[in-house]
Amino acid sequence: MKDEKAQQESFVRSNIRRGLRNRQLYVFLSCVLLSTIFWLLITLSESSSARISTRLVYTGLPSDKVLVDSLPLRATVKVSGNGFDLLGLRIREPGLQLQVNVAKLRLRMKNDKEYYILPNQKLSYFSDQWNRNIRMTDIDPDSILFRFDERTSRKVPVVLDTRMTFRKQFQMKDTPMLTPDSVTISGPAVLVKQVERVFTQPVEADDVHEDFSGTLTLVKDSVTRMCDLSHDRIKVQIPVESFTEDTRMVPVHVVNLPDSVRLRIFPEEVKVIYNVGLSHFDEVKSGDFFAEIDVAGVMLTQVRTLKVTLSRAPSYLSSIRLEPQKVEFLIRK
Repeated sequence: MKDEKAQQESFVRSNIRRGLRNRQLYVFLSCVLLSTIFWLLITLSESSSARISTRLVYTGLPSDKVLVDSLPLRATVKVSGNGFDLLGLRIREPGLQLQVNVAKLRLRMKNDKEYYILPNQKLSYFSDQWNRNIRMTDIDPDSILFRFDERTSRKVPVVLDTRMTFRKQFQMKDTPMLTPDSVTISGPAVLVKQVERVFTQPVEADDVHEDFSGTLTLVKDSVTRMCDLSHDRIKVQIPVESFTEDTRMVPVHVVNLPDSVRLRIFPEEVKVIYNVGLSHFDEVKSGDFFAEIDVAGVMLTQVRTLKVTLSRAPSYLSSIRLEPQKVEFLIRK
C-alpha cells in the first residue's frame, strides 16, 4: 500500500512540474510574439525607402502621328515613406502602373521627329497616381524618347498562301475568292511604303476533292507588326472540281517572216493537249489557241526545225503541251 501511495504522489508531482514548464514556455512565446509585433509596428511607423518595379502605360499620343520605335514598358521607381505605406505598395506591386499622359506632360522637342520626357522632373505628377503619402525620389529610365513619323495609309492586295495537294483528277475550278481581297495598312510613312502585299497564313491540305472555305489570319512580319491593318482575318473560298484531258488541232502561224522569204512548214497543224475542268469542257474551241513560230533573228539556212510556242490559251486550262513541239520547213524560192 505504501509503494502504491508513493507512486501516486510521484505521478502528481511530475504532472505539476510538466504543467509549470508548459506554462513558462507559453509565457515565453507570448512575450516573443508581443515583442515582435511591437518591433514590427515601430519599424513600419518609421520612414524608409524602397525600389518598386512598375508597368508604364502611354496615353494621349498625337493622333496625326505614329510611333516608329518601341517605348520602355517598365520602370523602377525609388520611393520613400513610412513602412505601412511601403508595405501596401509591395503588396500591390504586381498590378502597379504609371500612366504617361503625353498630352499633359508636354513633350520636349529634340528635332522635327524626336521628342522626349524627363520623368524625374515630373515626380509630383507620378506620385499622385499612387499614394500622396509616398514620395518618389527617382525614376529609371530617367528619359523616355518618342520617335514619331507622319501617319499614312494605302491599300495593298492580300495574297493567298496555298499549299494544297489535290486528289487525282481534281483541281481548282476558278481563282480563289478572298473577302476582302485587299486591306488598308496605316502607320509610319517610312514603313507603309515598304509593304507591297500581305500574305495569309498557309492553307495546308492534302487529297482535296471538294470546295474549301474558311477564315484565315493575315500574317504580320517585322514591318506590318508596327502598322495597323484594316482587317486581321479574311474569308477564302476555293472552288474545286474534277478535270479531264482533251485535245484540239490548231494551225501554226509563222510570224516576223521577211516579205522576201516564203516558208512552208510540216505539219501545218499541231495538237494542243490540256487538262480542263468539267465546268469548262464544252467551252474550249480551236480558235481559243494561237500557235506560232517566231522566226525573228533565226538563220533559216542554218537550222532544220523550228520551235512552236503557244501565245494564247484559255486561263482555266492547265498542263498544256504541244505535239509536235518542233516542225520542219522548206524555203520557197
